[in-house]
Amino acid sequence: MQQEKQPFSSLRRTSGEVKRYRTYRRVIPVGIGAIVALLVVMYVCSLLFARYGSFTVAVKDYSDRNYALSLSESDSFLHPTSRLNGNAVKDITNIDGNTLPGNLNDVSGEHNGDNYIAYTFYLKNSGQLACSYNYQLVISMATVGVDAAARVRLYFTPDYYKAATGEYNYGGNYTDYAKPRTNGN
Repeated sequence: MQQEKQPFSSLRRTSGEVKRYRTYRRVIPVGIGAIVALLVVMYVCSLLFARYGSFTVAVKDYSDRNYALSLSESDSFLHPTSRLNGNAVKDITNIDGNTLPGNLNDVSGEHNGDNYIAYTFYLKNSGQLACSYNYQLVISMATVGVDAAARVRLYFTPDYYKAATGEYNYGGNYTDYAKPRTNGN
């Protein structure tokens, strides 16, 4: 008489358990993959918004302490940083440069109006060595040809604070920029 094999009792599974096990083996990797893909997309979006936000100012190579430039929204540099971001103003209508407020350069931080974007920030050399810097204004996106009509007024005061005398220069000197015409002017 042949002896029937008896399965080991701890390895015995019902068909429902086997079905659930197989389902989990298929669903869990797909779920993890979907979550990872979502996180990657969110990370890329955050990088793009940080780099190409509404108004972004950044200092490159912030880790080099010999040449460290700090940005701040206030002249007291209570919260120095390497990146500043501002918000865009919705539904800006036409405005003449002569109707801009006279104190645009005197208010710190973001101070947008109904028809203009204004952001005053400060740059300080917090490094150990003297350095120079260049700045560049890039309009990364414009719709309906608004870049041809837009004007940028830049207030630049390189000697805002003189450490030797402790004096502030609240100069109102500015330069207006516009997209050049097709003839180069």
